Formats: sequence, C-alpha cells, structure tokens
Amino acid sequence: MLIKTIFLLFLFTISIDSYTQDVNTSRFLRNIGVSANIIKGYDLSARGRNAPNRNFDAMGYELDLMYRTDGQKDWQKLYNNPRVGIGFVYILMPTPKLYGNVYSAIPFVDFTLINSPSTMAFLKVGFGASYIDKQFDTSTTLSLTDFNNNLISQPYNLSIQFGVGLHQKILPNTELAFEGGLFNFSNGSYNAPNNGINLAYIKGGLNFFIHDRINNRGMTTFYNDQTKKWYFQSFVGTGFTKIRIPLKTQYHIYVVSSQLLYSKNKIMNIGPSMDLYYDPTSNIRLLRPASMYEISDNDKYKVALGLAVEFNIGKISIPMRGMHYVYNLSNVRVDRIYYIFGLRYTHKSNLFFQANLKSTLDNTSGVRSDFIEYGIGYRFKTKSTYGNIY
Repeated sequence: MLIKTIFLLFLFTISIDSYTQDVNTSRFLRNIGVSANIIKGYDLSARGRNAPNRNFDAMGYELDLMYRTDGQKDWQKLYNNPRVGIGFVYILMPTPKLYGNVYSAIPFVDFTLINSPSTMAFLKVGFGASYIDKQFDTSTTLSLTDFNNNLISQPYNLSIQFGVGLHQKILPNTELAFEGGLFNFSNGSYNAPNNGINLAYIKGGLNFFIHDRINNRGMTTFYNDQTKKWYFQSFVGTGFTKIRIPLKTQYHIYVVSSQLLYSKNKIMNIGPSMDLYYDPTSNIRLLRPASMYEISDNDKYKVALGLAVEFNIGKISIPMRGMHYVYNLSNVRVDRIYYIFGLRYTHKSNLFFQANLKSTLDNTSGVRSDFIEYGIGYRFKTKSTYGNIY
C-alpha cells in the first residue's frame, strides 16, 4: 500500500509539473477550454485461456478541462502549441453487477499533427488514476474458478490512454471533437488477479474555449540549434507483483535497462535498448509450479532486445520500449514480446528517477500487466547533446 501511494503521488506531482507553462496571462482564463464527450467502448479485456469470449459494448461520458499552450518552450514550439489538460471519465460496463463502473482522472497531452486556423489533428497520451467499484470476490469459493470476474482485484488502479483525434472549429470559440483510441485500467499486478480492463473506444463531443480564438497562432517555427548526438543511459530498478492463479505467491523483481539513443531533436530520442531481468513471472505462467522452489535462480534471468523511444517535455519524459526476450526462451511461453510505458523526472542534467508499467503481449490472453518497476538512472552525455532540461 505504501509503495502504491508513493507511486501515485509521484505521478500526480510530475503531471502537475509538466503542465506548468510560461504563458501570456494578460487575459484572465486565456486559452482555457472545456470539452464534453460521449464514449462508445468495445471490451478487449483478457480473462484467461479458459474464459468465455465476452466482447461486450460499454458506454461512457468524459468531461475535459483543457489548456492550449502558448509559450516559448521547445516542446511547445515543436508540437505547434499542443493542448494539455485532465479528463474525467465515467464508463458503465455492460454488466455492472459483475464488472462495475469505472471512474477515472487522466492528465493528458494532445500533440499536434495538423494545425490550421480551423482544424487540429492530434496524438493523445494520458496517464492517471481510476476507481473501479467491482473487484475480484475472494470471499467465495466460486471466485477461484469464475473467470468472468478476474479483471480487477482492488478499487484503485492506474489509467493509461492512447488516442488520435480531430478538432474542427464550427464557431469562433467552439469545436466539434472526434477521437478514437485505447483505455487500459490496471493496478500493474500490485495485487492479484489483475488481467485489467482494456477498452477500444470512439468518442465525440464539443469543445468550448473562453476568451480565445482557437488555433489563431497557426504553425510555430522550431529551430534545431544544437548538434545531434548519440548518448548512453542506464536504469536500475525493482518492482513488486502478486500472482494468484496458478500459484498464489508474491515476490520482487529486479531490472537493469540500458539504451543507446540518438537525439533527433530536443524533444524526441530513439535507439536500441537492452533489458536484463531477474523475474520468475514467465516461468510461473509456463510451468504452473506448485511452489517457487521448482524455479531455479538461473531460470529467472531474462535478456531482451528492442527499440526505445522517448518524448521530453521539459524535465518530464515519457519513455516507451518495445522488447523481445532473447535469452532463456525455453522458460517463456508465447509471451516473449512486451512493452514499457513510463514517466521520468530528470534532476539537473544527468540523474533521473523513473517509474514504468511493464505489460506482456500474450496470444492466449491478450495484454496483461506484469508489474510496476521504479528506480534511478544516469545519462552519459556531452553538453551539446539534446537532453531534458531547457
């Protein structure tokens, strides 16, 4: 409980920090807007290999408080004054007696893809917290075999949102809003069971801005005024997870992750990545052991190679990695591919603190959360290399 609380406070603090802008405040409520939307969702949740396929429809509503950035920071200029804000989401699952209702608050950034006086196309990234009022029922023997109720084990969870959308101006201060994407609600396997809720969604609604003509700045010029460089960074972290089925146990994992990244500009870095894990999760899923003693220490070591991409927003970064295990494959079932989505805070120019959610792609049960890893890292770079501090 303490670790979860610290992580949520970390998430809240850096979200607030990342949305602080150096803006023209000559007019009260400048660039502030509200958005009201109706959500139609399609349930993609994984309920285990023996569970029935239940892709129910879901309905929901979303109210957003938005701000269109208007400052001089590099990330604002490169992405043509993106919008930031927080979305309040309510989703009614199709069978509320079993799956419940989802209440979520998700800070987000809308990165501008197309910006004109009347049209804005964007890519959305959001990371927040949620409350779900139905959980796995451990008070009955039926709960051990009822795969219809193994999605959520605790009321407080993380929320992740990816989307693409379009805002079209219809009046001087009013827009039509259209968006599609994916919601994930999960506790990161901090408690078991945790298949999580995955929803593909579309939504539509209206945006209204106060004291502002939408997109009147148009495109903003961004100059690459530094030499591009390769650099190396390394992260050391730990995590905690619980598994109830097939083996009821809990344990810590350890990770060393390193990347050789190319600074494409002040905002985006990309390059190869290597992860070293001490983690029995895949062994448990494959071997279904009666106890942890059946898994040797050597079998817990995993090595993975893949691609890392990072987006820098001032001192805040959003690191993402797509990885594939390449060592000890005999101890991994089909879940050899995983992805990382995280948040990072960089102190000064080299030292950073980071928290990641690791999720595995599994062709028998879709996407499942493995654990939340958190730790400290260091970036080895020269002064002319693009970094997080500007």
